[in-house]
Amino acid sequence: VLFLFFFSSRRRHTRYISVTGVQTCALPIFWIISLKDMSTDFITPSIYNMLGYTPAEVRDIPHKQLITKESYDRVFTYLNDVLARVEKGLESPTAVHRIVIDYKHKNGSIVPAEIIARGYIDKNGKLIQILGISKDISKRQKAERSLAISETRYKDIVETSPNAIYITSFDRSEEHTSELQSH
Repeated sequence: VLFLFFFSSRRRHTRYISVTGVQTCALPIFWIISLKDMSTDFITPSIYNMLGYTPAEVRDIPHKQLITKESYDRVFTYLNDVLARVEKGLESPTAVHRIVIDYKHKNGSIVPAEIIARGYIDKNGKLIQILGISKDISKRQKAERSLAISETRYKDIVETSPNAIYITSFDRSEEHTSELQSH
């Protein structure tokens, strides 16, 4: 659990944000957005490392300019769906959600990120803010693409080999035998 203590122009904030399950080498961005006016109430300085902006710069940039159009459309459709489910009592306002988006770096490049967010309610149970974590997943996506290419190559080798290929685990719990190709 990470303890955050900070000030905003409106009031003093103290929040506990659970980061269990966040596995990353780079520091994620912690942020709080007000549902009243969709303003950024708080953002950590780690945004500079990920997107090239200071927290002060980001507070003055509309969310629509920080993410790609596709991501903006997907996030706000998702947010509206969640808010409708909360309003109908079909979902807890503090449920945790995950979504992948593409941020726009200050230099113009695209930074894929996973967002993990949850609602924050006031003492009356009203949903007032979204607390979230954004983490750069570009290295993870690159590794996933490399793995997929490697698996495709391996599959092609096994499936097109003129020789029989037998693969097993040490405990023989997993086995695979290729089909012998006739040439």
